[in-house]
Amino acid sequence: MRKTESFPAFCRSTRQRSIKNKVNTMDTTTLTTKLQPKLKDISKPSINDVLCGSGNYKNTGNSRFRDLIAKKSHTYRILSTSDGKSMLLRSIVDTIYQGNPAGRFLQQDNETGLWFDIGYNESLKKTCFALNVYWNKKRKTSISASNPSVALVTDNNSNRPATATTTTASTQHARMTTTAETKATTKEKENLKDISKPSVNDVTCGRSNKWDTKQMGNMKFYNLITNNSQIYRTSSKEEGRELVCSIVDSVRQGDPAGRFLQQNDKTGLWFDI
Repeated sequence: MRKTESFPAFCRSTRQRSIKNKVNTMDTTTLTTKLQPKLKDISKPSINDVLCGSGNYKNTGNSRFRDLIAKKSHTYRILSTSDGKSMLLRSIVDTIYQGNPAGRFLQQDNETGLWFDIGYNESLKKTCFALNVYWNKKRKTSISASNPSVALVTDNNSNRPATATTTTASTQHARMTTTAETKATTKEKENLKDISKPSVNDVTCGRSNKWDTKQMGNMKFYNLITNNSQIYRTSSKEEGRELVCSIVDSVRQGDPAGRFLQQNDKTGLWFDI
């Protein structure tokens, strides 16, 4: 009798739990649908959205994204594994996605003027591009700051440009500096032509040498092109130019420094293009 009584009770309990679970699932699904951010035909981005494109957007989402890029740029550059770099990229994108309201990476449709979500994978590519561009600009700023010959000359007593006399003196000083720099770099310039043997990091240009697998510089360049080709195709003109510069800089910053070389058909020697 106990077994007979307990069996229906067990069935009722199981059925009640099943019904309750279905109700909870429906409630959760409804709630998720309400909270899920819109992915296309967006008339007005939220404050946490990152607006992609050539415009210098100053909304909260873009400012937050720029701060993340500035903080993570050095870490991204020193990471040695692709897995480590991928994890860092995902952490930046996830930080934007986890805002309240949730942030999205949006791009504007030129025809309709409406915005659409570019998706997670494209967001990762945009983040990778932003990290490279930030690092490249930071490096160029550092080089300019360390070179007094490129500093802007201003009047010490005001914000006005310096007088003609000061400018002339500065020009003479710049010429002297340039002459000294020319002498110092003569030896380096000798390495730009009549090169008998490319270094391991050089990129050998030409039909026969284009993707020589024995040349490490070629393979590094090939990998850079492959990894960034999709980003380049979806970038604006300014972004594309920055990406090209960052790829060239990546080759030239090797140890030894990489060069883009082409062979002289007559002499068989190489020269930096």
